[in-house]
Amino acid sequence: MNLRISKEEIAYWTGSFLINLLIFTGFASLFLVTHVEVPEPQPLKIKIREVTIKSPPPKVAKQKKTSKVNKKATAVVEKAHKEGDVPVKVEKKKEEDVRILASIQESVREKLKEQKEKGATAHGKSIGSISAVVSGSGITFSAGNRKIIYTPPLPYLVTQEFPAPLRIKIWVNPYGRVIKAVVVQRSGNAKIDSTLLRYIKLVKFEALPVDFVQTGEVVFRFTGG
Repeated sequence: MNLRISKEEIAYWTGSFLINLLIFTGFASLFLVTHVEVPEPQPLKIKIREVTIKSPPPKVAKQKKTSKVNKKATAVVEKAHKEGDVPVKVEKKKEEDVRILASIQESVREKLKEQKEKGATAHGKSIGSISAVVSGSGITFSAGNRKIIYTPPLPYLVTQEFPAPLRIKIWVNPYGRVIKAVVVQRSGNAKIDSTLLRYIKLVKFEALPVDFVQTGEVVFRFTGG
């Protein structure tokens, strides 16, 4: 019996042993992993507790240092509150200006009043009788105590006989305008009467410093030529 073992056999058996060992180890590890029991998860216990948070105190604005003037004003106001009204000082200059302005206004009023009185005295409330001569060349005014400053163009008059004198009463305001005219005595020709009535309303007298309406009478006389 040959007990001699060759090197090849030793190598073969060694390799087989190692391979079987690895295979066995692998199966053993699989078996262990498969049968490991994993514990069930336990619920998490949480404790809730109320916490009171204190709010920070409000910031107080820093007060500015009051000046001496403000202190005095405050003292005056407090005094007025306790004792009643406090007299307010008025500058003498303003009082003098008010007095001067009042005196000027008063003097202007007096002058206007004097002018009106003088105008009323000098001119009176009546213009008087004004003569108006009507001819082919135009109308000529004369007499009366108030100056005529404007006469309209000569109206066109047609008549076969000379009309009788025409009398018209007029009212004139301080600005010199004839604000009213009424026929007092007719000429006998209605067309001439109405034409001259419109004409006299367009005549303008001088303005006067009066505050009343003057009255007067215009007498129209007719001549040839």
